[in-house]
Amino acid sequence: MLKPGVSRVEKPSPSERSKPSAGAVALILSALKSSGLESPPAGGAARPLPPRIEPIPLLDGAALGNLVRTKRLALKLTQQQLAEHAGVGRRFVSELEAGKPTIELGKALAACQALGLTLTAQDSHG
Repeated sequence: MLKPGVSRVEKPSPSERSKPSAGAVALILSALKSSGLESPPAGGAARPLPPRIEPIPLLDGAALGNLVRTKRLALKLTQQQLAEHAGVGRRFVSELEAGKPTIELGKALAACQALGLTLTAQDSHG
């Protein structure tokens, strides 16, 4: 049932869903700025780029949880801040980081997206 005054609910397109929200981008940029890793001002001295996470195999929930926790801590975010920007609950972030094997994939992807992480699949047999 729709709320009064709402004639229909529109879902974002897949390309819109794959983009981080403006709030998530602002949060990440703020975290980078506070850690001294933001882009230098025009004509300023170059600063080192944030460490890049090399591709790693994610064979289970624990590996994904470790990746999410590592990136969150590198950005100096709390679980609550990540949860708010990913549109999930703080408890979900805690369970994701703990490697709970039955987490919802959509929510896990939202948390990754909020952190600027992209998950890709690769055929390990070919």
